[in-house]
Amino acid sequence: MPTVAGIPRKPGSSMRIFSVSNLREHWKSDPETPFEFKDQRDFDLHIALEVEQDHLKKMFEIGKNSEMECRGISDHGFIDSIYFRDPNGYVIELTAKRPDHDRQMLASGDPRILLEKWNESKNPVEASA
Repeated sequence: MPTVAGIPRKPGSSMRIFSVSNLREHWKSDPETPFEFKDQRDFDLHIALEVEQDHLKKMFEIGKNSEMECRGISDHGFIDSIYFRDPNGYVIELTAKRPDHDRQMLASGDPRILLEKWNESKNPVEASA
């Protein structure tokens, strides 16, 4: 199976990885375009990619043994995730479904209700206002 950044890519899918650092030369030629790299919080800016559970564990071991920032494995109940910070400061999340993921996702019946309940659990004061 072909890979992108070491992650297996399913046939027929399209994924491109661009490095902003490779574009710095372009921005130098366009001084009218302001751009500043800054640290980002995970919730502000990140990309999540789905992988299989065994690949998640393998990538976590690779991350722990590298010099790059690697956090996890985070238990989200229906998925497990690990987080890497790329050289530009952006967060890459690799996530793997738990065996009962689909059952949990269908349990509420309506994804909007699931999201509403999740938001209420994270912001109980705002939800009751």
